Amino acid sequence: MSANDIETQDGLELRLPGPLWEEVRHHVLGDGAQELPPGAGVLYCGVARSSRVTRLLAREFVRAVDGVDYVPSKVGHGALTAGFTLDAALRAENTGLVPLLVHGHRAIDFVEFSPIDLASHARGYPALVKNADGPVGGLVIGERAVDVDLYLPRGGRIRSHRAVVVGQNAERLGQSSTAATPSRAADRHARLFGDAGLEILSSSKVTVVGAGGVGMLAVQWLAMLGVGQLVVVDPGRVKEESRARLPGATKWDARGGERELRGPEWLLRTLGLVGTPKVRLAERLARAAAMGTKVVTVRAAVSDKRAIAHLKDSDLIFLAADSDSARYAVNRVAHQYMVPAVQAGSKVQTRDDGSIEDVFAVVRPILPERGCLRCAAAYSATGLSLETHTGMVGQRHDYGTGVPAPSVAAVNAIAASHAAVFAQFYLTGLRRAVAADNFLMHLMDDDVAFGQSSRDADCPICGPGGAAGWGDLELLRVPTRAATRAVHFRRRRAP
Repeated sequence: MSANDIETQDGLELRLPGPLWEEVRHHVLGDGAQELPPGAGVLYCGVARSSRVTRLLAREFVRAVDGVDYVPSKVGHGALTAGFTLDAALRAENTGLVPLLVHGHRAIDFVEFSPIDLASHARGYPALVKNADGPVGGLVIGERAVDVDLYLPRGGRIRSHRAVVVGQNAERLGQSSTAATPSRAADRHARLFGDAGLEILSSSKVTVVGAGGVGMLAVQWLAMLGVGQLVVVDPGRVKEESRARLPGATKWDARGGERELRGPEWLLRTLGLVGTPKVRLAERLARAAAMGTKVVTVRAAVSDKRAIAHLKDSDLIFLAADSDSARYAVNRVAHQYMVPAVQAGSKVQTRDDGSIEDVFAVVRPILPERGCLRCAAAYSATGLSLETHTGMVGQRHDYGTGVPAPSVAAVNAIAASHAAVFAQFYLTGLRRAVAADNFLMHLMDDDVAFGQSSRDADCPICGPGGAAGWGDLELLRVPTRAATRAVHFRRRRAP
């Protein structure tokens, strides 16, 4: 995909990792004591395009040197030099990234370009677009607001005030905090999240990967919250041994789930010879909540192109699948497309003699500003190889015994509830900044441990030179049995 395709979209949203937004804001606006004067620079962005919205993914900020690259102007406070802007356009041509030339205005919840700014854009940006061989734009920021003026290669132009800081919370710039405005309405959800928070939830798209014991609970609770769109991804069917941990599952759902029979599915179901797809059960649970949630089901592995398209377009991903390939794919999308995610799971560990060694629940946020699942060793090359070459996803979960691993609904609920609370607080801005974000509870010992995500400086996914923020400008490969080399990926020209 080329950045030029951005002009086919009506909506435009800028997304920035939390630390990068703080760097831009501090440099461009200065500080209140005026010890640091206002500045300017260029923000280089990847592009993520979908049927819902086009996102500019802020990847890197290059500061303009005051007095050299950013000089006094006769018609305004300051101006970027022609040499600085031309260098930005040429670098954009070499990388495919979209450059946004940045300056600031003293504003808080709303900011816009001045008539002088817009006239300057009209004079200079068409020429920069030709040099960059792609979109070029301007960005003016306030304390909690932005205005983007993007010029397109074929003569089009887009203005947008939409921006999300993907940090400790999903901060929607230009909107006041929902935490400060709880509603007094009878709706008890509104009394916590406020009317603004409920509006955020109702406009959010959340993809749940894995509709097992943890994921099915997440689907039910997110639907009861009134999340606008829920996408559920899972290739499996309800089986008798899993029915006790799937809310809403009946004997009819599990009947024949172990059998591999041929024939029209409607006939097999009528005869009770095939189990209900788990995504269909998830859809039934979500609709039963009657909160207006739109449910989309993808009965396929996460590597399916339909599933990947939804992951890239989500506002949050709930990872409840425990395969290495699912963790790899979600981890990759979360960083390359700046989509926050949360991993949730539970496990009963047994010894060789069958006795119980440990029972634990784990929750791990996956955020652009933190280390990734690769750095946490949450998946392995060996596991990926087994799953992609042999399809041994289900077999690995029974440890080679042929007997399903232990699982209890109440244990799943601990992981699901903690991750669901993270999701709703994160989306509505209620989550407080904390150093520790990982949650691990050893249930047999009543021991709770909190940790912080580690980051490998050389990580090809979350490191400074990694995939973060490239979006569609970098080829996304995920492990599949049809493409055993899919764990490798091709990079475009380096910045």
